[in-house]
Amino acid sequence: MGFVGRHTTFTKERLDRCVANQIWKEKFKDVKVEGLTSRSSDRIPILLSIAEVSSINVNRAKKFNFEASWLRDEKCELVVTGGWLGQESSTNPMKKVQQLLHSCSGILNKWAKIKDSNSGKEIERLIVKIKKLQGNDRPKNVEEIRELQKKVMVLLVQEDVK
Repeated sequence: MGFVGRHTTFTKERLDRCVANQIWKEKFKDVKVEGLTSRSSDRIPILLSIAEVSSINVNRAKKFNFEASWLRDEKCELVVTGGWLGQESSTNPMKKVQQLLHSCSGILNKWAKIKDSNSGKEIERLIVKIKKLQGNDRPKNVEEIRELQKKVMVLLVQEDVK
């Protein structure tokens, strides 16, 4: 595969290598293996660079963050599946993965904005309902108030997980 940089260890042995079969070499033609500087060992860290991936602009407008709270929502899996399956992608395997991840992250961000907006509105709606029920001092309202308070608590916990 070729090698750039320091080739051997202190003991003049080349222990660190990068190996690929012919199929992999055909898929990734412009590859560079580089021996980096070792800070505390005679082992040489190696870096495998694929030119097509390296040339892609990595300065994105906004970094994507997956929120742990999304896992509590049953719809999250459907959103991810839709983002993964609904994308026409490149024949280049590295670009294909990048396009699929970009598609999923975009769809998840849009879904999260709608979800967060709806969650806030739902909390407000439940609180208004609780206040109304608390205004009517009936014994049968106590159980309904408790149920509504539980729902509000679940929504607030989901927001805190973010």
